[in-house]
Amino acid sequence: MIILNKDANLAVSIFNKNNCLYIKNYTNKIEGISNNVYLYSALIDNYNDIHICFIDLKNYFYYYTYTNNSLNLISSFKLNVSSKKVSKLSMHLLNDSINVFFSKSINKHYHNIYHLNYSFYNNELIEFDIKNAFKSRLPLYTINVSNNHIICSYYVKSKNKIDLESMVYNDNKKDWSHFSNIKTSNILFKYCDTIKY
Repeated sequence: MIILNKDANLAVSIFNKNNCLYIKNYTNKIEGISNNVYLYSALIDNYNDIHICFIDLKNYFYYYTYTNNSLNLISSFKLNVSSKKVSKLSMHLLNDSINVFFSKSINKHYHNIYHLNYSFYNNELIEFDIKNAFKSRLPLYTINVSNNHIICSYYVKSKNKIDLESMVYNDNKKDWSHFSNIKTSNILFKYCDTIKY
């Protein structure tokens, strides 16, 4: 269950029961969103709009908004992978875009990490993937958001060595870079400022 608080008195819940996804608004009215849901995630933005994404058992990805007690389908498309191989679905807000992450199992040890960036202003959906993340320890990957950047950290295996690798997504340029290819000091200091000690 995901509980989203607009303010102290207006809580909205998103929950899955028997593979069906529901939303319960602040008046306790329950509305069905979809059947056959495999994974889901939700968040609330700075304008108090609720964003919901989920992957169903038929391998479709859906993205909805919930505004003024109304559910609106923004986008849906078929994934080119079985939903049973998908895990760790999450959403993150960055500037005026929603960023969705999930992983796809290639085999027992390797996964690809997928990133979907949806821009509110031009309704543009951009897809990225990070290949061959090694499942060494949990979690498979971590996402941290800071200012105009997203940092994705994951494990890679080369020969008999396992290393932690990090990539940075620049929302202004809409691209990913390895830390070795960019000036990291500015991003790292902004990132460190966002850590809660």
